[in-house]
Amino acid sequence: PALRCHTLIGSCAPRRGKKAIRDRKIYQLTAMTALYTAVKINEPEVMEPSLVAGLSRGTYSETDITNMELEMLGALDWRIQPPTSMSFCRLYLALFPKCSMSNEDRQTVLQLARFQTELAVCQYDMVTVAPSTIAFAAIHNSLRGLRMTSRASSFNNVFELLVESSAIDVNEAGKVGQQLMNLVSQNCCIDGFFPSCGDTIDRNSSKTTHCTSAERSPRSITNKVGSV
Repeated sequence: PALRCHTLIGSCAPRRGKKAIRDRKIYQLTAMTALYTAVKINEPEVMEPSLVAGLSRGTYSETDITNMELEMLGALDWRIQPPTSMSFCRLYLALFPKCSMSNEDRQTVLQLARFQTELAVCQYDMVTVAPSTIAFAAIHNSLRGLRMTSRASSFNNVFELLVESSAIDVNEAGKVGQQLMNLVSQNCCIDGFFPSCGDTIDRNSSKTTHCTSAERSPRSITNKVGSV
């Protein structure tokens, strides 16, 4: 919801958006409406406009909230639920034959890919990268990390299909994959994802560097990858 809220705040019509930057009240109304809409989209329960208006302590009415929401939705052309990188990860992973990996391996790959896509969200320079490309790179990194080389031909067939059908730029995907690997090495140590626990590998050399923040790695991933 927080990320969706940020997107919605930036969706105000140009004139209104510029005014919001200078007017604290309009900016506050925009932020509250963005939160209201984000909760409506992502959460199982919906907040009533009256609740949001109540949070403003009488500064804004229900009508103010709903009018601003319509303005924001109009600026976005109602495109408020675009596919995320994880949506593509699930779709891509479903293309791999069931015989190519066990259910446990499949779930491990998905968790590793999820971790990488979440790291990518925080990178400003990856904002313009298509979610499909991030997903492609994350899945590719995960399979390499698990060293499923015996099934390389089967995996390559799927990757070739994805490149042809999704118009993914292989060169860009390679660069994104390297960025994701660097982010993983900077933020955590995942047992088994690299040649040895606590080490990360530079694809451009044979040198390994120690990962200094192992406590930040997801415990569920650490346990699963270590057993593959």
